[in-house]
Amino acid sequence: GEVVIEPIYVTAFDFEKGYTLVSTEEDETNNSIRIIDKTGNLIVALKDMNVDEGFKNGFAIVRHNGGENYVDYTGKLLLVKSVSTAFPFLD
Repeated sequence: GEVVIEPIYVTAFDFEKGYTLVSTEEDETNNSIRIIDKTGNLIVALKDMNVDEGFKNGFAIVRHNGGENYVDYTGKLLLVKSVSTAFPFLD
């Protein structure tokens, strides 16, 4: 097979609609995550955020500012203020 994305990430999740969350060792040390597209292009690097699961129905749950929030494919936070517990969006 052909390598599409260089294997530089220590954490990666399944792609959803061409986007996924990834992190390098340095990202994990610095509490950062990245959103990339299916060709490996960086969409956005997000500082001071951690994640345990990938995108589901357009959003991923991130730990941010002592709580949880939702981030979309562009890295935009959904909520103005983080909440104590966030749950996945369901169809």
